Amino acid sequence: MIESLDSHGFFNQDIQTVLSDLKCTKAQFEETLSFIQTFEPIGVAAKNSIDSLMIQLKTKGNTVAYTILKDYSKELEEKDFYTISESLDIPYETVFDELAHMQECNPFPCSEYDTESTTNLALPEFTIEIDDDQLKIIPKEMGNLSLHCEEVKLSKEAKKYLNEAKFYIDSINRRNKTILLLANILITHQKNYFLFQDDLKECTLKEIAEESGYSISTVSRTLSDKYYEFNNHMYPVKDLFISKTHKGSSKDSIQKAIQLLIEVEDSENPLQDEEIVEELKNMELYASRRTISKYRKELNIPNSKQRKKARLY
Repeated sequence: MIESLDSHGFFNQDIQTVLSDLKCTKAQFEETLSFIQTFEPIGVAAKNSIDSLMIQLKTKGNTVAYTILKDYSKELEEKDFYTISESLDIPYETVFDELAHMQECNPFPCSEYDTESTTNLALPEFTIEIDDDQLKIIPKEMGNLSLHCEEVKLSKEAKKYLNEAKFYIDSINRRNKTILLLANILITHQKNYFLFQDDLKECTLKEIAEESGYSISTVSRTLSDKYYEFNNHMYPVKDLFISKTHKGSSKDSIQKAIQLLIEVEDSENPLQDEEIVEELKNMELYASRRTISKYRKELNIPNSKQRKKARLY
């Protein structure tokens, strides 16, 4: 469950999926989640920033502030402090004192651990190489974990630490095997992209989950924020997943076509998104105007008016 927390330290996974993956009851899940929420920093494992604030207020014993945040969110949004004061039968000034307690809390308690230096330490999990027109996946050596213990009589506490160490080593080994298994399936799907520079094929989390036997959430968690190395460059594994538009054209093909059309467009009359839709149809690619706008923004391409203005200067 701890490994399922996002970068903010929030637990926002689908509950039913988690219960199925962990093979536990809802009561066991809720008990464990409540236990994790007692860890430092207080507010970790909450659903969202509001839930995190509520956990912090409750832990600190700020019951009035907790009640205000829990039951008067609309009044807080509208700054209707008189209603809060009358409903709770507390002085108007006291409402501001309780607001101060809220402001002392951190809506993103794990933000202090999400530093720029940590981001720069991203390392590839594996390297992809081409050998005689065949793809090879080579795991990166991150060091070997092993456990050495002499055959001596151990105390009860020492045995406990020994068993914990074995558990963590086994978990890491299972994690590495799972990454390589899923990577092998994913790379096989996209082999023509690496071998012949073809467009990326449609490939979704669901497809990889079905082929591997893992759940979609497990595939997502395992490959999230993972990188691979190819031709001495590092790339996010997530970029190998390609969805389709409702008419069946892959996102990768459409984005490349958009770039090509804009590169050769009339500089004085740049293509509008509606015109790009029509041009794509001539190339047997299909996407809505909204999809074109979305992909254009992902590619950091300005709209037609902005492109025309930029070319005038």
